[in-house]
Amino acid sequence: MTDSGVYLVDRCNAPNETFSTGRYKIYGDVCKFLDCLTSQGVIQLLRKDGVNDRFYRRC
Repeated sequence: MTDSGVYLVDRCNAPNETFSTGRYKIYGDVCKFLDCLTSQGVIQLLRKDGVNDRFYRRC
């Protein structure tokens, strides 16, 4: 979520708090929202790379 996290913080006034790993604390909420969009058929999960990186496309 690096690029989208930066976008949300810089352009959408999302909180810029991070974990000690450097990942934004909003990461979990963004993932839940994307899971919701997936279940509604708005986007499709293409693949997961490792634990944290996910790739989607619009349906």
